[in-house]
Amino acid sequence: MSNADDLDLERLGVLDPSLGDAPPAQGSPRYNTILERAMTMATKAAPQHESATSIRRHRRWTRWAAAAAGIAATICAAALLIPGQPGSASAAVRTAAEHTGTVKTLRAAMKLTMTSTFDPETGKPTEAKDVSLSITGDFCGADSKILIGSPPEQVSETIVGDQRYTVNAPGAAVERDTVPADERRAPFALSAKDVVNAALSNASVEAVGKEIVRGVTTTHYRLKLSDSSRKSLKDVPSAERDWFFTDSVGDLATVDIWVADNLIRRVIVELADHSFTSDIEFYDFDAPITIKAPAAS
Repeated sequence: MSNADDLDLERLGVLDPSLGDAPPAQGSPRYNTILERAMTMATKAAPQHESATSIRRHRRWTRWAAAAAGIAATICAAALLIPGQPGSASAAVRTAAEHTGTVKTLRAAMKLTMTSTFDPETGKPTEAKDVSLSITGDFCGADSKILIGSPPEQVSETIVGDQRYTVNAPGAAVERDTVPADERRAPFALSAKDVVNAALSNASVEAVGKEIVRGVTTTHYRLKLSDSSRKSLKDVPSAERDWFFTDSVGDLATVDIWVADNLIRRVIVELADHSFTSDIEFYDFDAPITIKAPAAS
């Protein structure tokens, strides 16, 4: 094709009767056809021996095909990015949050890491260092049993109704008390739904990639919080927010969420200065879990 041919085609392009058409609605048959056609053309690699002229011609053909379909090249390019766009990423995370909120039972493994500047035994200032704490939990509605620390030093807290049963050291007697109304936590699954939905409020969401969480292939999403996100998180009742250690809402910059099978599989909350991180993995959804008061020793 000569330069004159190229010029003629460009001149004819402005006469295309479809140029003034509005872009097709997302999800419509026309939209899907255009998207499939554009993706096919955009992903076909040019042979290594092609000349620069041939490559330029291929690119022009892609632009003209998009114009002939009645959609501008910029809109076509944006359509190719749909899987990673904030709208679709937000929808995937929100769907997972809603489904997780309906789960009756589940288990979670939490790892809390905090930069400490004092000695927990003496209470005196010391050189800054990271201190980690592991927690595992069984959850059935509002009832829960959590194990704090690692064996053999684990301690436990079991809540059944408004009764709390605490074992403060291995082999120690079970202590029982009534949980004050202002200290009661909401069901874990419901809390996860509300906290994630609040974080999504006007947040920028991107798909980071595929990662394995407890043997399951998940999609990792990163939420970059806005002032609106932080305000929405602050408005979540503390009985729900406390599970995710988001009391310092104003210091949060990002929340990372892993999703698979329309369920939340992992949540990481980290303060902007990296002084505190909460890493929680979800598993055993709707497993046969029953929370019972521990036997008195």
